[in-house]
Amino acid sequence: MANTHEHLEHAEHASHHAADPFNQRVAVSVAVVAALLAGVSMLGHRKHNEVLQLQGEANRLTTEASIAHTQSTDKWSEYQAVNVRDHGYEFTGGLLKEVAKVEPKYGAAFKDSIKRADGQHVKYTARLPEVKAEAEKLAHTGRGKQTESLRKMDEAHHAHHQASRLDVAHLGAEIGIVLCSLALLTKRKAFWFAGLKAAALAVVLVVTAYTIPHHPTEHPDAPNGASTDQGKPH
Repeated sequence: MANTHEHLEHAEHASHHAADPFNQRVAVSVAVVAALLAGVSMLGHRKHNEVLQLQGEANRLTTEASIAHTQSTDKWSEYQAVNVRDHGYEFTGGLLKEVAKVEPKYGAAFKDSIKRADGQHVKYTARLPEVKAEAEKLAHTGRGKQTESLRKMDEAHHAHHQASRLDVAHLGAEIGIVLCSLALLTKRKAFWFAGLKAAALAVVLVVTAYTIPHHPTEHPDAPNGASTDQGKPH
């Protein structure tokens, strides 16, 4: 009978506390702050994933820019080589023609050489604009990808700042739950108010995380971009 009476007293005591308006308010606060914590946690994870994605895209674009720069440099080297050959055949054909004028007896002997030199000159003259256009296109592509890479890296830095603020908001929500739980245990309103303030601070941090001004860094043209004057004859 004594044990039964004690259990009844504990049940009545628990029922009394459950019906306590203060406990009810604090319990509701804990539930709300817990929901806030779950939301902040989700936002933080997404923002960190966004940072990693942007950094990956920036690295990929940097690699592609380097490849385009190398290809552009190779094309400018080809342009210079073709240009040198063109001038060589042009000079050779012109020289043979002058010799044939001065010494007509060599005209027949030089005829095939002159024809071959003129043919090569025409061939290389037609090829030069094509190589130049390819080199300039690759250089432009490289500069564009490098600029896009820098833009992505800027966005990654901005997203990282946002993620850091969301991490602090996550901590604030956790502290809010702890303080509200202490209020339930100690029946002290000071812990409850402190917990609510911590939760409110978490909300403010979440809002400001998405309103941080983003000031993109002004970047010049990609330094790896080949100059359009590179390899041109002077």
